[in-house]
Amino acid sequence: MSDKKGRIGRPPKTAEPGTRVSLGLKVTAKTKARIDTAARESGRTQSQEAEALIEEALARKDDIGGTELAAVSRLMAEAFRLGGTRCARQIEPPKLKPKEWINDPRCYEMAIHSVMQALFAQKPGFKHQQLHDEGHRILEVLDNLSAQSTTRNANPSVRRKNKKEIAK
Repeated sequence: MSDKKGRIGRPPKTAEPGTRVSLGLKVTAKTKARIDTAARESGRTQSQEAEALIEEALARKDDIGGTELAAVSRLMAEAFRLGGTRCARQIEPPKLKPKEWINDPRCYEMAIHSVMQALFAQKPGFKHQQLHDEGHRILEVLDNLSAQSTTRNANPSVRRKNKKEIAK
């Protein structure tokens, strides 16, 4: 008896170029609701909207350079978001709403550092010491941000010193 399980159902047909074919698929209720909403907003049918979304996703994947570069792009976006939101939480007193950090130069810089750290961690042949050193640099910037926000109304020379340390 073979260990290979056979495919159940009829074999898939090859589509002829230029023709439209049916595609049966199952989605979650949440995904269906999102497709329905998008279809209503665009004036398309559910099938047309699903096709447009699939084509857009495939084109984006091709544009970005394939699966590996798409994964790196997602990693960078997530690191950027996490770095910025962490910075916003460090500012005392908290005056930035969660999505406002992107307009704060200090938080934007922190987001950039987070992306660099994430990229170092994925670098072929990277050494943990490199990531460790970059991590310490990021922690220093966070400490300076915290110190800067608590001395904001203090002596102007202290504020200048903190800004110089962050700019390093």
